Amino acid sequence: MTSPKRTAGAWIFGYGSLIWRPDFEFDRYEVAVLPDYARYMWQGTWSTRGTRSKPGRVATITEEENAEVWGVAIRVCAHSQEATSKYLSKRETGYELVKRDVRTQGGEVIKAQVYIARQDNSQYMGPASSVLVAAEEILQSAGTRGRCLDYLVNLIASLRTLVPAKHNACDRHLLQLERAVQWRLYNLTLYSERLLDRSHRKKLGEIVGRKRKAEIQVIVVMLPAQLLFSVLPSRIE
Repeated sequence: MTSPKRTAGAWIFGYGSLIWRPDFEFDRYEVAVLPDYARYMWQGTWSTRGTRSKPGRVATITEEENAEVWGVAIRVCAHSQEATSKYLSKRETGYELVKRDVRTQGGEVIKAQVYIARQDNSQYMGPASSVLVAAEEILQSAGTRGRCLDYLVNLIASLRTLVPAKHNACDRHLLQLERAVQWRLYNLTLYSERLLDRSHRKKLGEIVGRKRKAEIQVIVVMLPAQLLFSVLPSRIE
């Protein structure tokens, strides 16, 4: 007697925090790409990475011909499908659920569920007036899940870790934000150093030795270890 065929759970395509923090049971996790979409930090958050007065920015995607979004395809465990659906519905507030074909690195095409922010949801921010304004909003916001800056850092670090460099998984928008944040933090560090009196500056110098400004900023601003930017930009594109 043959045993009944086991039903597999649904696939979810994650392109934001689902990459490093799915927080649900899954039995497969594959690096994958979604064609003809682009990722932007256009969705606002009043809770997890920001507040109503200082909303944070998190990722969403929008249709864009010839673009692509790298992320992960995650298959939910069948026995926890219902619970996972309820959890994600609450977690992805302001996002609508659609189905799209994504392709894994191995070439497998998967019909996956994708959460995309609705532009009519109350927390949607859209594009900032400039990349520097967006960087400032990211640096100033924090919520129940931590700083918005950490979200950006984790997203970029995850993509660089999981996806081969040849695919350029960190899209132009993320790279522009990264550079703008680097630049802003560098300037903040220079300002902070000017505020130090001579004795404190000497003590700081003893601690860090003759390290580069890029390393001093990590100590002064107390950023997470992941944000050890190796190159400071000369200009913002």
